[in-house]
Amino acid sequence: MIKTSTSTLCLALMTVMGCAYPHAEVNPGARLEVYRKVYVPPVSHDPRGVRPRVLARLKQAGFDVVDLQPGDSTGAQGTGFVITSDGRVLTCAHLLRGQTNATVWIEGKRYVGRVAALDASRDLAVIVLDAAGTVFVPLPLAAGLGVDPGHDVTSLGFALTDALGAPARVAKGSIAATVGVDDNPNQLQVSAELQPGTSGSPVLDAQGQAVGMITSTLNALAIMIRTSSQQPPNVSFAATSASVREFLSGVKITLPVSADQPTPPEKSLALVRAGIVTEQELNQPALVCLCRYVSSGIGHRFGRIELQFFDLKKGEGVMRVGQYEDNLLSTEDDKLDGVFAHVSAKFFPDKPNPFK
Repeated sequence: MIKTSTSTLCLALMTVMGCAYPHAEVNPGARLEVYRKVYVPPVSHDPRGVRPRVLARLKQAGFDVVDLQPGDSTGAQGTGFVITSDGRVLTCAHLLRGQTNATVWIEGKRYVGRVAALDASRDLAVIVLDAAGTVFVPLPLAAGLGVDPGHDVTSLGFALTDALGAPARVAKGSIAATVGVDDNPNQLQVSAELQPGTSGSPVLDAQGQAVGMITSTLNALAIMIRTSSQQPPNVSFAATSASVREFLSGVKITLPVSADQPTPPEKSLALVRAGIVTEQELNQPALVCLCRYVSSGIGHRFGRIELQFFDLKKGEGVMRVGQYEDNLLSTEDDKLDGVFAHVSAKFFPDKPNPFK
């Protein structure tokens, strides 16, 4: 009779099952300890509900976690423009994410403001800047529509600033229709090609007046469901100047009389972030965390899982960690805790590891 020791038996099991322990790889030269903020994008398919568990563990590890929703850009950054000389800024309600304050940059200078008015149904909001004594340059808002389908327009906004940089980007297009989704008369359909961060951008006519403000792009999923095709390119929607004026009138904001000589719109343009954001926070290195896993078998439990961490601005991978072979003796939460034991050890080496 052959006697088998416990250690020999464990080794045999590991050989049969593969490397069933979490493994981490760090990009050479990456200083993981400098990262404290992490953005987690939405996922289209998560049958095991892994993403909420990853969010909870990232917070437990010590990260400042930003739970991105569909259509969000990193940092909830968008655009707005000055509408009165005393510092009222028009922007989209959805950019403010329920915050009562906002941080605004105009010509590179930072201001803090409070949300003074908001209409979620129209996706419009007004921020009043705390800048007593400062005279701002308002952007003229057209009194009427003044444009027809086919007329050329220009949009100016802060597209993908984390990747492209701080300067505003120009997008040229035309009026595709003078109504919006489901023939909404309070919207325009615009053909300009727009990226995340341009919500709140003014839509300018040939005279430099704002005939509208960008609020949304066409929902790709809705189009796929209705037509079994991909999203049509360059389809965006803007609140009309008439709708904006009606909103402003309802909250008792009086617009100035337009000057005979319009000033450059760049002087009125505002980069908007929800909440009070310091320059130090803005310049902190940040991560994007992507999660993927393979589920199969009874109950479709996941056996293999990987997290990938990327530097937000550089787009470079800094670390990947995962369990690449199934361990039938471990639960899903055991696997996640094992993966996050590596995450915590690598990113927070000086703190107690909550996953050990």
